[in-house]
Amino acid sequence: MVPTMGTLMESKDTSRRNASSKPRLLCLHGKSSNSAVSEMQLKNLGLDSIFNAKYLDGPSETSHSVSSMPNMEFMRGPYFSWVNEDVESQTRQDIETVVKRVVDEAEGCDLLFGFSQGAAIALLAASKANVPCLCVCPAGDLILRTMATRLQVNACFLMGISDDFKACGEQMLERISPMPLALYMAAGHEVIMQNHVNFFIHEACVFFHC
Repeated sequence: MVPTMGTLMESKDTSRRNASSKPRLLCLHGKSSNSAVSEMQLKNLGLDSIFNAKYLDGPSETSHSVSSMPNMEFMRGPYFSWVNEDVESQTRQDIETVVKRVVDEAEGCDLLFGFSQGAAIALLAASKANVPCLCVCPAGDLILRTMATRLQVNACFLMGISDDFKACGEQMLERISPMPLALYMAAGHEVIMQNHVNFFIHEACVFFHC
């Protein structure tokens, strides 16, 4: 049957309704990265088909970039971080200012997503916005220690077995209540497209009732 203008319009309306019915996700990139990298990561994890994603760049432009990492040379700048490159120089007030911005942007969202350094900021914002948080390859324990608080947040950690920052992520687990769901993937500090990773993401979505 040849589609008429009416059926095409109905199809578009259905697509809009389906899109609007998806849960909403706010995505925070890692250190010296940007929203384009976050978008690629969500596609690799299959989350782009589950959520309506909103991407946010950090406030501090950096001279370093993810383009020097394996398979990332095609990514283009500018690149951003959530705190200054000298993390130890950050005050509690500096971090609170960044977190407040993320909390404001998270209004109406059903889940926060953070990769690496972005996971630490996402956890802090999620605890204030009262939304769950998915942390992938989490790093930034120093940021949480600067805030000197135990977080109350519903969280899931997805960590790489060979990630150089795995110990940092596991230290972050101890600063969160209730204890987050911790899942491990056969990867380093990266988001790769593999079937077993998609299985973990499915488990995380079940955990969050998405």
